[in-house]
Parts: sequence; structure tokens; C-alpha cells
Amino acid sequence: MRNILISLLLTVCLPAQADWIVNPNNVSVTRVNVGDYLMAALDNHKAVVSILTVSTRDSCTDGSVVHTVNGVNVKMLRTFRQNKYCFYTPLTETGREYVTNEFMTKLSVNWGNYTIDAVGFTDSVNKLRQLSKGAI
Repeated sequence: MRNILISLLLTVCLPAQADWIVNPNNVSVTRVNVGDYLMAALDNHKAVVSILTVSTRDSCTDGSVVHTVNGVNVKMLRTFRQNKYCFYTPLTETGREYVTNEFMTKLSVNWGNYTIDAVGFTDSVNKLRQLSKGAI
């Protein structure tokens, strides 16, 4: 599923500002920096948030790393995809819930070196949930 989401994410045009959008493939996306994105997708009706950074294979080895999200250390699964992006996704259910909750309840989220605008995140996740309600 992750590979499909990556492919779908990379085919959509994103606005220059940090607005949360739901792309035609039902992935919520915002631009974090030039070439770097944050995305949310549903997994069993729960939002899962990942950050994608432009990278090279040499600087992005697959495995477990720790990122600081709003002052809390969160274990991340790091994977290199599309020969261009390093994906970081919370590795544990507790981490996924924490990161999602931070985006749902805060105006912005500090994730490593990024300060990410969270305004609009909840609306975009709710839109994902509405779109998935009638899916077969």
C-alpha cells in the first residue's frame, strides 16, 4: 500500500503555500519545504502521517531512527523510495497516534528541523474519512 501512496503522491501538483489538500487519490498532502512533503493516509480509518524528504540512497538507509516531534522522541521507520525520497513514518501504534494527535490538536508541529503548519490537517483527514465511507 505504501508504494501505491508514494506513486500517487508524487503525481499530484501541490500549491506553493503550506495548505493541506486531499489529492485525487485520497492522500492528504502539504509541502514542508522545497521538495519535502508531509502526507496523511488512512489505514483502517486511522490517519497515518509520514514525512518525505528529498534524499539520496547513500544518506537514507532503510531502518529505524528516532525523530523528535514536539519535544517527544518517536521511533520512525525510514525507507528510501522512488529513487529520490526518504520516507519517515512512526514505527509504533503509540507513535502513530501521538503524531496524528499533535497535528489534530496543534496549530503547528515541530518535527526535527521543520515547523509544519497543522491548520487544515483535521479537515483534510475528515475529508479522507468521508471519501472512504462508501468505498467498496
